[in-house]
Amino acid sequence: MIAADNGCSKQAWLIREALMDDGVEIAEFQRLPEYVNNKRVLAESLEKLRARGRILLFCFQTPDDTFDFLLEALMKGMLTKEFAFVTYWYHPDMTRRTPWDYTTRTFSKEEIELFKKAYASVKFVSPETFDDESDRKFQKQVMQQNLQPPSRSVNLYDGTYLYLNRVHEAHTRGIDFRNGSLIFNLSRGAKFKGVMGEVVMDEEADRDPVYVMWDYRPGWSAMRSYATVRQVLSEAPHELGLITCNLMKVVNFTRETYWTEENNTVPPMDTPSCSLGQCFQDRRHDHFVRITIGISLPCLAVLVLAWTICIKRAQHNLLKSNWKIPADDLIHSPHVKST
Repeated sequence: MIAADNGCSKQAWLIREALMDDGVEIAEFQRLPEYVNNKRVLAESLEKLRARGRILLFCFQTPDDTFDFLLEALMKGMLTKEFAFVTYWYHPDMTRRTPWDYTTRTFSKEEIELFKKAYASVKFVSPETFDDESDRKFQKQVMQQNLQPPSRSVNLYDGTYLYLNRVHEAHTRGIDFRNGSLIFNLSRGAKFKGVMGEVVMDEEADRDPVYVMWDYRPGWSAMRSYATVRQVLSEAPHELGLITCNLMKVVNFTRETYWTEENNTVPPMDTPSCSLGQCFQDRRHDHFVRITIGISLPCLAVLVLAWTICIKRAQHNLLKSNWKIPADDLIHSPHVKST
């Protein structure tokens, strides 16, 4: 998998963990242009990407850039069974599951149909609070208290509950609950039941992330979830990308997912025309060969010309020497008078 982004590559390693069971690995990162409304630059970026891999992780800062990227990929013939795309659903409104509606531009019905066709080749990753049934029930309870729930109300509730729970434990144990450092230390490794289920804090008192993976099929009214990804502490450290950590993933698939509109249940694994990292090496090698030939041919021509001149001179000198008689070979005859 090739990770291409213009500012949010941190999500790539999470997606790598989620897809590793399907034999998908991130081979390299590619930087996309900051503004994709430049069609020429975007087309050049896609040409490089399609030569490097078959699964592309991409991420942009706005939905409009995502649309432009996918439409250009559709025009390039990349939204087929040979390619698959993965992106991160980061929009503020976590209850929206129709990405083609969340934009600052107005699109025609024909364009909307193109977007839906494009999204059939895209996988989405989002936080767990995204449109979950437990989230909706909690939002309803909040609104019943005449309160307007913020988009992150579930996390706020879990955070507040964790703090009050740790304060209660400190008070029960006779510890000064006004000491923030002690409360922080009590939060390390804490576990409790939150709105979305069990909440686990790591040794840095950070919440272990839980993410949901989504896909879209033609004819669906919105995206649907098919797997959850949770990172938990493992007993032994292992390699995660370029770092070593004690995290391991737990992936729970709720149904089968398709990778392209042709209903393939496995990601596209056919290799590109040249192996990853070899395409540009071949181009550099070809360039080097052309330069070498360009220099070698004139040098060879000069050498051949110099050799030919030397041979001609040697032949000429040989012919001249054949008509020369050494003085020692001359015999003077008394019958020949000197002139």
